[in-house]
Amino acid sequence: MTNPYEPPSAPVSDQPSKSRERPWFVTVWLWFIIVANGLTALWYLLFTHLIQRSLPHLSGFLIIMLFGVACVANVAFAVALLRWKRWGVWGLLLTTVLAFGFNYWALGLGSALIGLSGFVILVALLNVGGERGVWPKLANC
Repeated sequence: MTNPYEPPSAPVSDQPSKSRERPWFVTVWLWFIIVANGLTALWYLLFTHLIQRSLPHLSGFLIIMLFGVACVANVAFAVALLRWKRWGVWGLLLTTVLAFGFNYWALGLGSALIGLSGFVILVALLNVGGERGVWPKLANC
């Protein structure tokens, strides 16, 4: 006898949908973003004083808030992409543009341009395969 208070269960499949399979290199890059940004956020928290030596006009609190929060946000955006949410790309674009502006102001054009490379690689990987790539499969929400 079934419990009338339990919702009906949907069939569970061990196999992911063929239409939503992600190439291994996209998954590896997303996990790289997650690990690198998580470790970098921790670095900003633990070694704020070292950054202040290079940028003495920034307070420790501002460094943690600017850089640390941006790294944590990048982790959330990459996780969203792992869950097929397109807004993760737009979030990563936002933090990349903000970081570009700050890096240009604080470090110069060369460092700012290098900071764009991670996002450029991500966009390229999402578009490998054209219509069969990852980008068309991402949910718009």
